[in-house]
Amino acid sequence: NKIVPQLTAFLRRELHNDAVTVVFAVSTERREKKRVFSPREIFRNMVETNEAFRQLAIELQLELN
Repeated sequence: NKIVPQLTAFLRRELHNDAVTVVFAVSTERREKKRVFSPREIFRNMVETNEAFRQLAIELQLELN
């Protein structure tokens, strides 16, 4: 890759440190597609993971139908 030597030289010069190296790790692991959550799923997750939000939902009498 042509940019690695340029990036390394820039970092060494700007950081005043000749010991700086640049290493890239490329993952071959496939990522899951990002999922779009419905408002219902978002609300349910917030109630389950955030005690303050759960208390607020109770006080405001919010519920899932």
